Amino acid sequence: KYGAKIYYLSYEEAEIVKLGTNALRALVISFYNEIYYISKRYGADHNKIFDILLPTEILDNLEGGRWGRRKELAGKPFDGKCLPKDLDHIASASTFRSSIFRAIKSFNREIGLDNR
Repeated sequence: KYGAKIYYLSYEEAEIVKLGTNALRALVISFYNEIYYISKRYGADHNKIFDILLPTEILDNLEGGRWGRRKELAGKPFDGKCLPKDLDHIASASTFRSSIFRAIKSFNREIGLDNR
């Protein structure tokens, strides 16, 4: 009816998709934040840079139209129930010591400390 794709997945596959989706959100937020702080350091307009690097139409495909307001939140860590919990879960499943998921968690924690 709505044209959405239907995927038939095992429980494990569905869980990894959910965790991966939230990890991707955390990665994009962290990317925004790092660009924000670099822009701030050099006196550049982060909004212009965001518009070129990550146009809203691309981000909207990731999040169903809700990413536009991310610009307003630049420089702030992600929080809530799902992103930190799911990032912990997927980081613990990684077999790499220098997992990108652990790096995202560490970066987000550092930003949180900077914003106290």
